[in-house]
Order: sequence, then structure tokens, then C-alpha cells
Amino acid sequence: MTGIEQRQVSGTGRDVVAAVVAQHGRITAMMREVGDASDAAARREAFDVLRGYLAQHEAAEEEAVHPVAGTAVGGEAVAHQRELEETGAAQQIKRLEELDAGSPSFGVQFGLFEEAVDAHATAEEKEELPLLEESMSPDAVAAALEVLAAVGAPEHRGAGDFAAMLAAARQRFRAMMAAP
Repeated sequence: MTGIEQRQVSGTGRDVVAAVVAQHGRITAMMREVGDASDAAARREAFDVLRGYLAQHEAAEEEAVHPVAGTAVGGEAVAHQRELEETGAAQQIKRLEELDAGSPSFGVQFGLFEEAVDAHATAEEKEELPLLEESMSPDAVAAALEVLAAVGAPEHRGAGDFAAMLAAARQRFRAMMAAP
């Protein structure tokens, strides 16, 4: 029995969906902060906070959302498409990390990134998350809610580039899910 199977369940698939949607709203607000930043230093700071949050959010989805959605009828292709979109977003973040936040190129690339993230969140909310509402086991709900609740914790922001932050978040969430 894993650590998650031993946990008390205090939610439903709908609670998991609500948590993911709330995080999507936070990501939208954080992207707006990057776009509205008054100068390059403020833009870089806002982007660094955003990419740290995104690393945690994506790791949480990879560990506790996509695998469950993939087991629902018709869910494997849907979950796979979301994972492909997340891989593309990670590549866009890598390009943004290499650019001067005050450059016109950063603004253009960030605009493209913002559009891709918005499209991904919309597709996730319309296609993937509905699969979770009725198909999640109590153990999967407990795991997802615990992992999603940890997203955004300042002590989990991470350091380094996005790939390093994402890897660290995956490892942290896997450990959480395995812990008694």
C-alpha cells in the first residue's frame, strides 16, 4: 500500500478540477503581471516567479492529473495532447530564459507563450478535466489534492532554469505521493 492509499480522503474529482482551474486563473494573473511590468528588471522578476509556479503546476499535473485522465474512456489521447502542449511550453520558456527581458524579442516571444498557455488551459478545462470529475478513485483524489495544494509554496519555488525547477518539483511530488 502506498502513502496515498493510507491517507484520509476529503474531496471529490470536482474538488480536483476546481483546484486546477483556480491555478489556471493564478497563472493568467501572473502572466498579466509579466506583461504589465514597468521595466526589464520588474519583467524578469515577474517572469521568474511565473516560471517557478508553472514548474510546480505542470509537475503536479504530470504526477497526479494526466495519469488519471489517461485511464478514462477516451482519455489517453486527450492526456497525451496536453502533455505535448506542456513540452512545447517548456521549450518556449527555455527561449524566454535566454532573452533579455527588456528586448522586443522577449515581448514577442512572451506574447506567443501567453497565447499557447491560454489555449492549453482552455483545452485542459474542456477536454481533460471533465474526465476527472467522475472517474477519480478516492486514492487518486487524495493524491491530487495533496500535490495541488503544495503548488505555489514559496519553499518549493526552486532555482535554476525551468527544466531544473520542473525536475525538482516532479521529484518532490513523487516523494509526497509515496510518503506514508
